[in-house]
Amino acid sequence: MKNRLNELLKSGKTAVGTMIQLPSAPVVEVLAQAGFDWLVIDTEHGPIDIETLHAMIRATSETPVTPTVRVARNLDWLAKRVLDVGALGVMMPGVNSVAEAQAAVSAVRYPPQGNRGYGPTFASLRWGMSSAEYARQANDAMTAIIQIEHIEAVERIDEILAVPGIDMALIGPNDLSGSMGLLGQVAHADVQAAIARVLKAAQKARVAPGIFGITPDEMNRYIAQGFRAILVGVDVGFLAAGAKNVLAQIKR
Repeated sequence: MKNRLNELLKSGKTAVGTMIQLPSAPVVEVLAQAGFDWLVIDTEHGPIDIETLHAMIRATSETPVTPTVRVARNLDWLAKRVLDVGALGVMMPGVNSVAEAQAAVSAVRYPPQGNRGYGPTFASLRWGMSSAEYARQANDAMTAIIQIEHIEAVERIDEILAVPGIDMALIGPNDLSGSMGLLGQVAHADVQAAIARVLKAAQKARVAPGIFGITPDEMNRYIAQGFRAILVGVDVGFLAAGAKNVLAQIKR
């Protein structure tokens, strides 16, 4: 199993991805061919069911893109379902404590490292291997991603990132700003200070620091600061912006 996201993060390079909320395998296919290193299929906020998710993950086949999934809540059974249809990583939202971080990491790996239940029929088919061979490789191939999106998590960040097995800590700036009473004010000095605190803690703990943003300029600033896992934009936004750009140039 190849996981380009893990390879880039372990080498200290920057991995650039985007978020997908449209329940569409063709959308995944287009974005997988566009040059992103990883994709996050968003089942937390997107209207995506498990059957559609399976097709979306398969749409990354024959490309180097790493398909990951954001589940709706930090629950092991949600992680199990998306892993068993072929995801190579799980993003757990709202991780605010050590116990929640431990649960998130445990959910993506088989025993003895975790508590993932065994049944990777479709995941193994994606790689053309037996279920047993898949299981032997899966723990090393997965990316365990926790989301830091609340000021409570920022206050506990050092102890959270001390939990073994976290591959990436990705900041959700909008929810973080909301938890600080500054919803949407990502550029506010207090929000940026919280972001910087998480970045510093991740670098110290040798956990890949990640963050979500919208514009290339914003993301270039984050990369310059030291963020290594970048999520820029969302498929709905790309579609809307492209359509508006074309319409703006047409004389009616």
